[in-house]
Amino acid sequence: MNDQDPRFEEFLRDFHPRAPKPLPPVFGPRRPWRWLAAAAVLILGCGVIADRLLEKRTLRNAPPALTARPAPPAENPAREASLGRLSQIAMEDPSALDAALDQASRDLLPRFERRNSTLSVLAKE
Repeated sequence: MNDQDPRFEEFLRDFHPRAPKPLPPVFGPRRPWRWLAAAAVLILGCGVIADRLLEKRTLRNAPPALTARPAPPAENPAREASLGRLSQIAMEDPSALDAALDQASRDLLPRFERRNSTLSVLAKE
């Protein structure tokens, strides 16, 4: 190791100390747009909440005709024409099957007696 001591010392002499860089500022540069964006989000949130509360209050005080739910739609004709439903009708009352099929055909199949229907145009050709 004695051979390498002078070479190592020479190697270490090549290094020179440098001054350290200054520390970054604790608070950083001022960015007022961040405060403005936070304020805008806060105002928007309060506005949405106030709107929802006001809407609930006005619905509570509204006349019943405005808050009443619409009546459920009449039974879907496609449900009447399902195979399961038609099979059930055939098992219970075979004579009612013809009436159910007639009603389903009136509700589901396109009509060609209308003046502008596709079937009436095709029937004329």
